[in-house]
Amino acid sequence: MSLRLFVLIPLIVALFIAPAMALPLESKSGSYAAYMMGLKKELDGNLLEARTWYKKAYELDPGSVDVLKALAKISIRLGKLDEAQEWIQRALEHDPDDLDLMLLLSKILIHKDKTDEATEVLEQVIAKDPKNQQALLVLGTLYAERHQWDKAKAILEKAARLDRQKAFMAYYFLGKMAKDRERYKEAERYFKKALEKNTFFTPALFELADVYERQGKVKKAIETYQSVIRRQHDNIKARQRLLFLLLENGKQKEALKQIEILKQIASSDANVQFRLALVLLELDRPHEALDILQALRERMKDNVQVNFYLGLALERCGKEMEALSVYRSIPLDSEVGVDAAIRLARLLQKQGNVSEGADLLKKAIKKYPHRVDIYNALASLYEKANMPDKAIEVLKKGIKDNPDSKPLLMSLVMLLDKLGKKDEAIFYAKKVLKIDPNYVPALNYVGYTYAELGQHLNEAERLLKKAVSLVPKDGFVLDSLGWLYFKKKNYAKALFYIQKARKLVPDDPIIAEHLGDVYFARQEFKKALEQYSWGLKKAKDKADKRRIKRKLQRVKEAASDMPDF
Repeated sequence: MSLRLFVLIPLIVALFIAPAMALPLESKSGSYAAYMMGLKKELDGNLLEARTWYKKAYELDPGSVDVLKALAKISIRLGKLDEAQEWIQRALEHDPDDLDLMLLLSKILIHKDKTDEATEVLEQVIAKDPKNQQALLVLGTLYAERHQWDKAKAILEKAARLDRQKAFMAYYFLGKMAKDRERYKEAERYFKKALEKNTFFTPALFELADVYERQGKVKKAIETYQSVIRRQHDNIKARQRLLFLLLENGKQKEALKQIEILKQIASSDANVQFRLALVLLELDRPHEALDILQALRERMKDNVQVNFYLGLALERCGKEMEALSVYRSIPLDSEVGVDAAIRLARLLQKQGNVSEGADLLKKAIKKYPHRVDIYNALASLYEKANMPDKAIEVLKKGIKDNPDSKPLLMSLVMLLDKLGKKDEAIFYAKKVLKIDPNYVPALNYVGYTYAELGQHLNEAERLLKKAVSLVPKDGFVLDSLGWLYFKKKNYAKALFYIQKARKLVPDDPIIAEHLGDVYFARQEFKKALEQYSWGLKKAKDKADKRRIKRKLQRVKEAASDMPDF
């Protein structure tokens, strides 16, 4: 949020909103009576009638500064800033030293983005009254907005030294400025000073929580947001920040409590409710998300974002026919149109309606030929329908339209690999490496595949070493390098890399199988048995299960003569 908004909220509202006060008038009695009627109507909330009475008072006494002030303020409340500025300027012709009028004029100019003129007026105020704290505060924030940091800091520190009623605001703005400059320690100090001057100033407490969060002081940030909420139970912004902070730090139970409270206190805020639905989907609570999204759709039937995530929630709740209907309602040319088309096509394919799903995606490709995710979706649809040739055709067309697309090329690589066309797959993977020599998936694929085939092992070692240097904590890449050394019968190095991979990816059955292979080669049969047994338990693919089972039997046979096995 810009600094200007923080000028407008705490400092302008009182002058912009407060009705004109009944002051002694030196004008004609008729003008005074009209003025009083205007004041009454304004206090009753009848702003248009109030303005009419103030105008009558002005007609009877054009020189009354009090009437002109009243007209200016009522014009502001009605959103007529040009008119308000005109009334203030007329009043200043009669009383050029009225600082309150000059301050009000400066704020109108700020609201109209005439900051140079506003600065000039504020400097005139300070020239007349060097200790005018409100003028110093507004001028300081204007300089901060222009990134004239030193000037802004000097002015705001002067305002803070005055130590009057608004000293806490000076420290607050100094904190905001330091935070915008990413000087978080300094910002933390200023916000604490603001709270020392005004313990009840909750915006400073909220900003302090934000500064803690930005510094990674998670515990302090959570505690401070909780303090904000204890003061203001319905502070939606603080609760949202606390919610996401709790989620980021694995405190799901506490986060769910905040979600329930936000559902209640922000029930009329569609944006908040939508964000809560997304969080619930992320937490795999689709039924709760569905309740929110269905309620939102009743209020926002044509909102494509709401409809898209409603479709997703319906899918996850097993209501696929309803999801189909919702996805169909989303126009292709909307911001989520392509995503909806992809999900719709997948559902159609799942129901055996491959041709309709394919036609839908072809239409999307025609409209958006450079959206590579559509080609991938269509290829996947054909692959699942056991139409691999069509899948390859789609991917090759996508590559023709998007020749530098690494994701499309790698999709083709992986499909060709599944079909056993490893030479062709390596050819396309090497095309990726021509586009980007540091593209890890391609480096890993070529290196691992060469290792599997027992071909070009030195080249495989070079590629995999490069991949490991780029992503030293990627367990799958480390496993590939270890597997290469296994193929080269360097079992010590193989063990080193595959053990590291096993620690980094503890749930992968293939890495466990590889580690079992290394132990078997080193005749550490008990350890090999442990890895194969674990891998067999975790494997989901039938071919993987059969292969690991054979290896398990082999290690049992090899170790059968060992007395301690």
